[in-house]
Amino acid sequence: MEDSDDEQSVMINPVPATATATTNNTTNSAPTTKAGKLKELIVKEQRLLRAIAVIVILMNIPYGRYVLYPFILFSTWIHEMCHGMTALMCGGSIASLEIFHDGSGLATTMLVLNAMYNLNRVLVASAGYMGTSIVGGVLLLFRKTTKVAKYGVVFIGMLILFSCALYVRNAFGLLTLLPMGAGLMIGGWFLPDPLVGELYCYLAVTCCLNAVTSIQVLFDTSAVQSDAHSVAEIMLLPAGVFAFLWLIFSFIMCFLGLVYGLEGANTNTTATTTTEELSVV
Repeated sequence: MEDSDDEQSVMINPVPATATATTNNTTNSAPTTKAGKLKELIVKEQRLLRAIAVIVILMNIPYGRYVLYPFILFSTWIHEMCHGMTALMCGGSIASLEIFHDGSGLATTMLVLNAMYNLNRVLVASAGYMGTSIVGGVLLLFRKTTKVAKYGVVFIGMLILFSCALYVRNAFGLLTLLPMGAGLMIGGWFLPDPLVGELYCYLAVTCCLNAVTSIQVLFDTSAVQSDAHSVAEIMLLPAGVFAFLWLIFSFIMCFLGLVYGLEGANTNTTATTTTEELSVV
């Protein structure tokens, strides 16, 4: 009987110890989980975070804009193409697109003179900043993917070359956009996927920041040729109202692109493997 009592005591004693250990692990798991989630988020968004950090830093240091110069011209091309594409959707046509050395651009469009003429003018004038914000938001949606980033960069390069053939009519625009389009096509196809992903994020961030970085032009009362002033002439409201609305719209598109970004195949595989490993443990 003594042996039996000894065996029972041995069986009972570990139970509280095990319960205590479990309680301690549960207590310590909360901060570990939060730190793990933050680390996982940083790893997933490292391309985007690098792009934002580099662009913001270069915009605020001497000669930093020279490094960003190709991306500034790219965002200008997107801006002017949005004007042109909206004119086409309104039943009009594109007479020419011009890109200038100071980073500005000009889209000359023709609209049909009908009952919708003033509304179409408002849509075309608004399409520059709003369209660029939409493009940036859409690009952000696919920032974590591999195939979409790859083919997206190639497709953008093709569109640039296509626009040069049909619409770009000034020498500077052709001299800068032709190498840019060819470079994006070649780089998107032949560069390693990680480098293409980095380039893709830079293009996305550049588009999203276009309206924000150009806000001084929109609110400049002396800039009578700005898009905001063109809309103000038709709508009979201060140009600053439309500049502010476009700025808010840009923030909304950035937010949507950031929050609803689609997960790439590599990310999903990693997450599944991690879950399985934790389940086994």
